[in-house]
Amino acid sequence: MLRRWLPLPRVLLMIAIGAAVLGTRATPRTMGLGPDAVPLGLSLVLLGLLIVAWALWKLGIGMPGGVETLAPALVTRGPYRWIRHPVYAGMTVALVGYAVAARSWPGVVLTLAVFGPAAIYRASREEAALARTFPNDWPAYRSRTGAVLPRFSRRLPP
Repeated sequence: MLRRWLPLPRVLLMIAIGAAVLGTRATPRTMGLGPDAVPLGLSLVLLGLLIVAWALWKLGIGMPGGVETLAPALVTRGPYRWIRHPVYAGMTVALVGYAVAARSWPGVVLTLAVFGPAAIYRASREEAALARTFPNDWPAYRSRTGAVLPRFSRRLPP
């Protein structure tokens, strides 16, 4: 029962977020930036949270915490038009922004070193579930979108 509500991918992601935030708070201000880093960092936090909110709004009921989708069709609108995991991209931007606001290089490194692998693990589980659920749509969608950064075509327009 507990495993149903707290599957390993979700637990790892929650621990990684906590470690990134607590690690940033516990590390010294080493960026050498003055107080002007705070608005930059907070802007990144806001941007990241807006990306997460937009993605969740477009996803709707799609994946309510688990890795198995409940959506009747593959979601390819909103930020999902360009990337497959905008929630994790937005969370990364927000967590890095928090570390920048705290002026902590160790916080930035810790965020990328701890949250990054947890998000990659969870995203890989989600992708496997999506491939099983949408075997006709998934391959083409995966080939035209990046995981957390958009893919840019190498072809030049005529």
